[in-house]
Amino acid sequence: RYENCAHEVEFEPGSRLATIDPGMNRARVNSVHHQAVKELGAGLEVEARSPIDGLIEGIRLFKAHQLDPYVVGVQWHPEFQDPKDTTLLDPRPLVEDFLNAVRAR
Repeated sequence: RYENCAHEVEFEPGSRLATIDPGMNRARVNSVHHQAVKELGAGLEVEARSPIDGLIEGIRLFKAHQLDPYVVGVQWHPEFQDPKDTTLLDPRPLVEDFLNAVRAR
């Protein structure tokens, strides 16, 4: 199922997700969700939205300090993507971003 459902997301300018591939502002991702973020919690920022309906597709906790926790949420499933599928956003940079945060802690 995860390989058959996909849609576009747009990255918010200046967001960390937008730095995955500098200059890229839109990508195709796999998606099998039936719920969405309606209101952001304290300290959370929108990282990506659906260009079709404006739904929030990516969030991140604002980090005021280096030791603040790493919190990222996306409405797609990079863990189920085939990295060889060039029609979808390459999941490796997002995973590396997480692993780099773990190493830094």
